[in-house]
Amino acid sequence: MVLRPSGHIEIAGDSGLFRADTLQCVHCGCHWQVRRGSKITRGFCFNCNGPICSKKCAVCVPAEQKLENIEHGRRLDFKPIRVPVIKI
Repeated sequence: MVLRPSGHIEIAGDSGLFRADTLQCVHCGCHWQVRRGSKITRGFCFNCNGPICSKKCAVCVPAEQKLENIEHGRRLDFKPIRVPVIKI
């Protein structure tokens, strides 16, 4: 069980009903079943404040930014430089 799951799965089969929590990667949108002690390396992005699925998603490019990159024909890992402007 997860404190704040992103979703749930239910699978009906011959042996009954299987239920599990899922988490969603904040960078690629991938869902996975939470299994404690599975020895699969996952992570957490403190910039996006959410879980990441693997080392390939360790670079912080959120899913929304990836969609914008596809729409504009940019490479997937493009991340614009954002500078705060303060009016004085």
